[in-house]
Amino acid sequence: MTKEERTHEVYAYHVRAHILPTLGRIRLDRLEPDQVQRLYARLQQSGLAPKTVRNVHGVLSSALSQAVEWRIVGQNVASLAKRPRATRRKGVRTLSPDEVRRLWAAANPRWKTLLLVTALTGARQGEVLGLQWSDVDFARGTLTIQRQLQRSKRLKEPKEDSRRTLDLTAIERELLAEHQRQQGELRRAVGAAWESRDLIFCTDLGRPLGHRVVFREYKKFLRRAELPDISFHDLRHSNATILAAAACRSRWSRSVSATRTSRRPSSSTSM
Repeated sequence: MTKEERTHEVYAYHVRAHILPTLGRIRLDRLEPDQVQRLYARLQQSGLAPKTVRNVHGVLSSALSQAVEWRIVGQNVASLAKRPRATRRKGVRTLSPDEVRRLWAAANPRWKTLLLVTALTGARQGEVLGLQWSDVDFARGTLTIQRQLQRSKRLKEPKEDSRRTLDLTAIERELLAEHQRQQGELRRAVGAAWESRDLIFCTDLGRPLGHRVVFREYKKFLRRAELPDISFHDLRHSNATILAAAACRSRWSRSVSATRTSRRPSSSTSM
C-alpha cells in the first residue's frame, strides 16, 4: 500500500466513523460552526483522544476548503470552530494484577480472553485483533505475532522488527483453548453463515472485530469495575507489572525470522 493509499484510508475512516454519524444529514451549505463545535465536544466526551479529534478536524477542514475552491460553499466553517487543544500525554498508567482481575471479572464472557491476552502479552490492539489460530502452537506453548488488523479491517504484516514469538503462560494456554472450544461451538451453530478467516477474536459470524467496538466495550468494563479510565494502549503496558508481581517465569521474545536465533527476556521477573 502506497503512502497516498494509506492517507486515503485514514481520511475515509475518520469520515465514516467520526464525521458522518453526526453531520451526515446536514447539507454542506447549511453547516454551521456551532454544529462542528458540538461534533468535537461529542467525540471528546465519547473518550476519543484530543489528538484524534484534531485529526478529525484536519480531515473536515481540508474537505471544506476543497468545497470552497469548487464554490460549493462560501466559507470553511470548520476554520471558524475552535479545534481541540493538543495535550501532552502523561506517564503511562498501568493496571495492577488486582485491577486486571477486577477488569476480567467485570467483562462479558466473550471479551475475557481478549482482555487478558492483551494484558499478559503486551501486544498492541491491532496485533491482538489480527491473531489467527495458526499463530498458536499449543504443543510448544507459543504465540506468534506476525500481522495487524487495521481500522479498515484489513490484515497487514507489521515491520520485521515487530514480528515476534512469545511463550504463553499456563493461564493463557488454558484460556485460549477454552476460547477455541467455545468458538467451535458457535461456528457449528452458525453454519454456512460463518466466515472462515481463522481469527481468534472475531464477531459471532467470524468477521474481524472493529477497533471502535473493542474500545467501547473496554471502556464499559472499566466503568463497571470502577477502575481508572486508562486507554486500551495503556492496558498492554500492564504486562511487565503483572509478570513481576506474580513472579512468573521469564517471557522470552523471539524473532520469527530464521536469521535471528538469540533470545532475550521481554520482561523482568524480579520482584
